[in-house]
Amino acid sequence: MRKIYDLTAPICLENDEVRIPKPKSAEISLELIGHDLLLSGTKLFKYLSNSIKFEVHLGTHIDLPTTFAYQSVDPFKIPVDFFIREAHVIHVERDYSKKSLTLDEVKDKIDLKEFTELPRERRPALLFKTGMSRYWCYDNQKYMNFPGLSKSLIEFIAYELEPPFIGIDAISIDRTIEHRSLSLYTNIDEEFINLLRMQEYTALLGHDILLRKNIYILENLDMREIPSNVSRGLLIALPLFRFTSLTEKSVMITALPCRAIFIPEPKDSFNEIIKKLRTLEKELSGIIE
Repeated sequence: MRKIYDLTAPICLENDEVRIPKPKSAEISLELIGHDLLLSGTKLFKYLSNSIKFEVHLGTHIDLPTTFAYQSVDPFKIPVDFFIREAHVIHVERDYSKKSLTLDEVKDKIDLKEFTELPRERRPALLFKTGMSRYWCYDNQKYMNFPGLSKSLIEFIAYELEPPFIGIDAISIDRTIEHRSLSLYTNIDEEFINLLRMQEYTALLGHDILLRKNIYILENLDMREIPSNVSRGLLIALPLFRFTSLTEKSVMITALPCRAIFIPEPKDSFNEIIKKLRTLEKELSGIIE
């Protein structure tokens, strides 16, 4: 039976509290709540549920260009097959180090033709396995001092490979952590958005380069279980939420929390899988109608 890997970073629970590496001023919490039924003056629990609250850039998520207020494809209209595609895994595991991954370290691991000879919408995703997953929840100080990707590597990805999105097993592709003070700004207005558009993000330069090119960024992957001899497979990184708008008023969505699944070298080709999904979608639509 073919092994399927769940690349979603877990929500780590310690007793009844959430314990995960987190930026300053960001919050994630999980609470048990009871929905009660008032019967003859006596409060009885009808059923139990859970309430979860979190900042969308925590846990496994996809950064969208709107993170920097850049215009992009409407996240309400992204087709589901965008998130299901072939992925190449670049193994760059090493002992704990704060040094950024360089282009020289990874260039010989990437076949340029596998990207440039395909239309951009059909190009594979690029996933970097740095080994940082081992520190998630267990050593927050090391996890928060992740290596990130160097400017030269980011520019190579943005201007040579141009994949639809890249992924990394760390909290960010950018090594610096000063940008997390942005989470202090809780009230966002048009003036703030305009300031974002005008600034040059030195601390988030990698994000800036990729998101300007409409290359999405999949962060906080848990890639511990992927063997060193597995370099490609099918990635399914579906957003947890599906949005729709009931009015003409636009809503800014900056990131999409997702569940990420990886299947090494599936039996069917990527095109065959998408074809089957679309056939199934049509058949189900016919049943519903």
